[in-house]
Amino acid sequence: VYVFAYLLGVPEPDWSKVAGWATTIANVGSGVAEDSDMELIFGEVAPYLMALVAERAENPTDDLLSMLSQVRIDGEPLNEIQVMTYALTLLAAGSETTQSLIAGIAACFDMHPDQAQKAFADPDVATNAVEEVLRWWTPVMSMARQAAHDVEVRGVTIREGDGLLLAYASANRDVDHWGPTAEDFDVTRSDASGHLGFGVGEHFCMGAALARREARLVLDEVIKRA
Repeated sequence: VYVFAYLLGVPEPDWSKVAGWATTIANVGSGVAEDSDMELIFGEVAPYLMALVAERAENPTDDLLSMLSQVRIDGEPLNEIQVMTYALTLLAAGSETTQSLIAGIAACFDMHPDQAQKAFADPDVATNAVEEVLRWWTPVMSMARQAAHDVEVRGVTIREGDGLLLAYASANRDVDHWGPTAEDFDVTRSDASGHLGFGVGEHFCMGAALARREARLVLDEVIKRA
């Protein structure tokens, strides 16, 4: 959370406060929010972020909030709701998901100590292990979308406006793609990076490089202490 707070341009004295907010934002996004969570979002978090954006609009610096305040689409700036939504999404998506990835590394290694030993013994394998955790563990299990137009997928017609649940965890163990070892956790898997842990296409995770870097840095430190 601190990393993303820094990238957004949140003043360092407020990082601990933002860390608590990130969990609330994630609860709202996952549909388990309570009334008190919504009150916190609209009563404290949103006004705080909007005040920062207004400040950056007047005095831009090298951070993501400044970028949001300066961006123009067809000559028009983002409105307040759009800016707030982007800022809230960046805070939650940049924290909850990476936490799950790091926890997933620990869980996968605990369940497969032979694979942990391979990763600990070879830096290249350790890098690939992060990709295999993204495939096998899949921090973001699914995402809801709406079909923009009619399309046929594997003989099934999906109509414009239909709701869809993209099951990334299922795709990441699809035997049609991964073969008979799809269910195996293998840190030496040659095509591990072909997973859909970060989505695909125009919805590909904008923080993928950062998440990979953070996970690898944590793993490096664990290996040093092993």
